[in-house]
Amino acid sequence: MANVAVVTKEQIVRISRREAKKIIEPMKAQLVVLRKTVVALKNERVTLRREVASVSKGTVRSARPRLHAKPDETVREKPKANFRYTAARVSALRERLELSRREMGLLLGSSTNAIYTWEADQARPREAFLAKLAILNGLSKSGARQLLDEHAARAE
Repeated sequence: MANVAVVTKEQIVRISRREAKKIIEPMKAQLVVLRKTVVALKNERVTLRREVASVSKGTVRSARPRLHAKPDETVREKPKANFRYTAARVSALRERLELSRREMGLLLGSSTNAIYTWEADQARPREAFLAKLAILNGLSKSGARQLLDEHAARAE
């Protein structure tokens, strides 16, 4: 009779563990989502605090270059004199800023395929894109990332 009690106890433990696992697994997935949300909110809080601090100091960055201009609001300045278009320069600029073709296309308002054809020297960018490339040429990696983050925030 002792064997029946031991076997019954082991079965109860096994079944209870299985049932507990069924309940816990969905909660683990929810926990991952909640942790990602918390991280995103913390990052947003830091960004907002920086903006509040810069506004309170009076150092608002209103002279930031606009890359997402409408056709009638395109950059009216001529591209920098030292920026000449070549396929190699477009490729080097993208690599220097550590951008994918998709990300560069988002910043310039063009397609991924357009970036590819410019880098392959199969096509030449229009004047509006040359002006935007000149602006990108003047940015740092962090500046380009910041513009990408702003673009992503606008998209959401």
